[in-house]
Amino acid sequence: GELVNEGVAIFGRGRPKSVPLGSVVAGQQMGGSITYEMSTLRIDIDGAAVLQIDKFNRIFKILINGAFVDILERERGNT
Repeated sequence: GELVNEGVAIFGRGRPKSVPLGSVVAGQQMGGSITYEMSTLRIDIDGAAVLQIDKFNRIFKILINGAFVDILERERGNT
């Protein structure tokens, strides 16, 4: 095989679901974390979308064998 460098970009939109403050000790780095609930997610490889998920608009598109397939298109048409 051949090693190929490809640019990958991940885009997301969400809101914080959990924000534990962690612990604070003088002279040490504060420990903390944030958990996000994502409403949209898109992954691009070399500038082309390969995955798109939109929770509220019920969109789930994925690149399969070179074609962008909308998995939930039929479900959206039934509402």
